[in-house]
Amino acid sequence: MKTLHPILLIASFGLATCASAVEIRFLVGEGSEDALKFVDNGKTVSIRADENDLSGTYVFTGAGPLVLFKEVVRDGKTRRETAASLAVPAGLKNAIIILTGGKSGAYAGTWVDDSSESRQAGTVRTVNLSRHTVTFNMETSVFTVAPGENHQVAFPSQSDHVVLRAKTQVNGRTEIIAGNPVPMRPGLRLLLILRDGLPSPGRKTNIVDILSFYDQPPVRPSPAAPDASGGTVASPSSI
Repeated sequence: MKTLHPILLIASFGLATCASAVEIRFLVGEGSEDALKFVDNGKTVSIRADENDLSGTYVFTGAGPLVLFKEVVRDGKTRRETAASLAVPAGLKNAIIILTGGKSGAYAGTWVDDSSESRQAGTVRTVNLSRHTVTFNMETSVFTVAPGENHQVAFPSQSDHVVLRAKTQVNGRTEIIAGNPVPMRPGLRLLLILRDGLPSPGRKTNIVDILSFYDQPPVRPSPAAPDASGGTVASPSSI
């Protein structure tokens, strides 16, 4: 198993215009990308994304789709070429966008609900972006994730690690994908992303690569408390 330490809920959100700010982190399904940009409140924002780590957090407050573009020079003039136009799922406050494709200039994007309500600490979210149906065994948790689907379970043990076993079927033959110990880290959550195996010099190409990312759920600000005059007093921030 390819383990990358510091997406994914493929949720059936209704698509609507973005009514408030969305905090977004990006992940590229293969390689890296540093030429993508978007416009937020009239300002051009540059994105840096990679397959090895979740990006920093970007804020989008637009009223329409999130349009990612590249600036290219043609005939001596700088032009914008759209790389993706992504409708923002209604009600989303925190998200991971996994960008796939891009070799021909266009990207597809998968939205991941990254809120603390959706992905709590102490959970493992498995997202299958590969072409293979994969069966997992994590102690008492046994589940199957088909292509395009996801599954979430609580950390299956109070110990500091658990053996993650995964397998798939290829031409009627069972192929072992993983049999590795995986750390269970208190207060964190684990995101596993499955993709078709990529060639790696010096070794056999995996049928499915498993990428793993640990992080903490986003912290929500405390609600404002009413004061004696009927107004509100902001609660102190947690440190």
